[in-house]
Amino acid sequence: MSPNQLPVVFVSHGAPTASVDHDETTEFWKKYGKTLAKNWSFKSVLLVSAHWESNGPLRISGAEKPEIIYDYFGFPKKYYDVSYNAKGSPELAQKVAQLLNGKSIPCQIDMKRGLDHGAWVPSIFMFPNGSVPIVQLSLSSSLDPSFHVKLGNALSELRKEGVLVVCSGSAIHNIAERYDEKPWCRYIEGKIDDAMKLNAEQRTTCLVALMNDPQFIQAHPRSEHYMPLVVASAAGTPSYNDTLSTNAQKVHERITWGNLSMAMYQFD
Repeated sequence: MSPNQLPVVFVSHGAPTASVDHDETTEFWKKYGKTLAKNWSFKSVLLVSAHWESNGPLRISGAEKPEIIYDYFGFPKKYYDVSYNAKGSPELAQKVAQLLNGKSIPCQIDMKRGLDHGAWVPSIFMFPNGSVPIVQLSLSSSLDPSFHVKLGNALSELRKEGVLVVCSGSAIHNIAERYDEKPWCRYIEGKIDDAMKLNAEQRTTCLVALMNDPQFIQAHPRSEHYMPLVVASAAGTPSYNDTLSTNAQKVHERITWGNLSMAMYQFD
């Protein structure tokens, strides 16, 4: 990785219960956040979450003090009592809007949008007490992989400007099958891991092709939690003429709730 280029991070955010019921993944998030702060200097975070989709132009959160959104239902009260002193960055929102619109990716700033649980649940551990401003960017509701590869390629430019790109989804996400682990769970995650061993030029192509695997639909009945991984891989492609190198690593691995992956990947 270029010394002036930040990594890109993909985090599987899991269930909102992680905000209260701490486990080995939340402990890892704490340590990983400290490692990021120690090893890299970043001014702000751009976070792409599986839980915000736009039909039309992409949307960017522009509030200076974004609220957290409890975008889940039927949980005990303690999961709605969680607070996070989040900070936004209108300046970063403007920067992202200019960048994407300039690359023919239409987007608009949304001054009212807060942070959904795909954004704030890992952030309360990785960036505690609002230690760094966070701006959230939506996915396209089309879930078109080629569009999201283009989006990731565009976001890669932020890595040299002190912006940490974090994409939040899930390597495996089928909440209807949340009890007994199924063979397709390890199979698809294994295929993702295999893609990470490829050079950066081939990796994203392989991740997109994996969506055509007959078992993929079991791991992702809908691909909104997988698409942030595609964005992260594309954003993590080196911009220093070294696309033939392998620059991805799996930094955390865990299966919970039967078939919910908590895998994390870092792209240097």
